[in-house]
Amino acid sequence: MEGDDLVATVTAFTAESILRNYRLFVLPHYDLDQIILAGGGAYNRTLVSMLSRGFDPIPVILSDALEFPAKALEAVIFAVLAHETLAGFAANLPGVTGASRPVRLGAIIPGENFRGLLSR
Repeated sequence: MEGDDLVATVTAFTAESILRNYRLFVLPHYDLDQIILAGGGAYNRTLVSMLSRGFDPIPVILSDALEFPAKALEAVIFAVLAHETLAGFAANLPGVTGASRPVRLGAIIPGENFRGLLSR
């Protein structure tokens, strides 16, 4: 398979995977006013077009339109996970992941360069 064909196939597979899971698990239970895209894929015009066609008549918008830059998604997710860890809260979803119980995700371990700051 040539490079362009591979990219086209993976993009179509990604769009269809998202659409299929929304059809199976979200749309039967919720009425949606819009679909908001964030993350790197939100800037893939072909993927956004496929999703827009697949979700029609539900509008598909980029989170940028809500003043939340799509490219900031990963940083925000890690900040939320760090907050939950610092607060001592469980941040996993056992019903989704199959984990046996809720757990705190990660630990904060200061490096050697922070030891002086912690003892002040």
